[in-house]
Amino acid sequence: MTFGHRLSQIRKGKDIRQEELANIVGTSKHMISRYERDAISPSIDMAAKIAKALNTSLDSLVFGIDLLNDTRPLTTKLQEIETLPAEDITHILAVIEAFITKNRLQQILK
Repeated sequence: MTFGHRLSQIRKGKDIRQEELANIVGTSKHMISRYERDAISPSIDMAAKIAKALNTSLDSLVFGIDLLNDTRPLTTKLQEIETLPAEDITHILAVIEAFITKNRLQQILK
């Protein structure tokens, strides 16, 4: 699915007209229409404004990835980790980085 299709689908699902969305994000109805038809792509700043206006994530709008409702085990654990104290997060990230580095070295040595 393309950016334009996702934009159209999310906008319509929230019962927002193109003109309303355009007014919220500071552009024209014509531009929103062009985005939805994939005639042009918005800048990252505009895509972020659109995502915020539609109360969705930029990942969901651009890539179709809804991390807020992702139930994969790793995503769930990452969301839980974000609730830990900063010191604990630092330690967890150090362990993760060590495993990533180990994997990269193994790939180089193959």
